[in-house]
Amino acid sequence: MFFFFSKLFTILIRPLFWIVVLGAWSLFTKNTKRKKRLTILVICLAFFCSNKVIVNEFSLLYESKVEILDRNHPRTAVVLGGFAEYDGGRKRVQMAMAAERMFEAYRLYKNHTLDTLIISGGAASLTSNQKPESQYIRKYLIDLGMDSTVILIDTGSKNTFENAVQTKKILVRQNHKAPVLLITSAMHMPRAKRVFSKVGILAQPYPVNFLSDLGRGYVIGDYLMPSSEALYHFDALIKEWVGLIVYKLTGKA
Repeated sequence: MFFFFSKLFTILIRPLFWIVVLGAWSLFTKNTKRKKRLTILVICLAFFCSNKVIVNEFSLLYESKVEILDRNHPRTAVVLGGFAEYDGGRKRVQMAMAAERMFEAYRLYKNHTLDTLIISGGAASLTSNQKPESQYIRKYLIDLGMDSTVILIDTGSKNTFENAVQTKKILVRQNHKAPVLLITSAMHMPRAKRVFSKVGILAQPYPVNFLSDLGRGYVIGDYLMPSSEALYHFDALIKEWVGLIVYKLTGKA
């Protein structure tokens, strides 16, 4: 039930959803004053949520910072899912933007920085009978040359809290008491590390897939023109802000 309402709530908090709803209201309302106010509100909301400079500055404040691994870093990494899906029609794995989570973990393994990977991610879908994400990602990594014995998977989790709970079970079964390296997107890391700490997992954050531009390479157009990329980033930012608040209120973080 929590998963269902979290998916529904994610739709309701999206900036584009409210831009469309308020825009439609402004078109159909017959009240002249209300029409004017709604139009101004839609314009301001659209500008704010799609402005590259504004969104980038907020992202820089929220995203976790780059972590440099030292010689005492954990040798077991937990890679959080949500970066791929299986295309049944084409019989292949399709990667999303957050796939850097997996590829960076694979790079660290190939460089002998990691010994074991735990892929945490089930089938996070309300409408289809998808295979658990971690299953086909495990096969994908084996096809890339990884030893199957070093890849452990959680197939049941559908959200960040369940990622942590199921990972804890895997660690207990493995009698693993040392810290783990937590690999997820920089935007997602603030919430993820709090949740993992809440369930009793010692995790060293290793953020990847940064959405913000640390160099702030702004041009004049970035201050004035709307950006679909910025709107996408603001969407992710709102989701994480609200998600962290909800998790804190429900005792999950």
